[in-house]
Amino acid sequence: LGPVGEGQVYGFTPAYCFTGRMEARLLGVEDAIAHLVFLAQAQDHQLVEDFSAATAQIAAQIATDDGENDAQ
Repeated sequence: LGPVGEGQVYGFTPAYCFTGRMEARLLGVEDAIAHLVFLAQAQDHQLVEDFSAATAQIAAQIATDDGENDAQ
């Protein structure tokens, strides 16, 4: 995928909130504003525990994804 540019973010397509799937093949570079606005409108808002600590684990899982989860 390479580095993101100004105004870009990495995002799952389809969005994780719809599929619950975190697979490298679903990850792409998206326009930041459009993607974040879409995510804000795509689901009900709720306050939950901060998930920032899990980010490194998720990134490592994506980086080492060997295609095992592609059949899901």
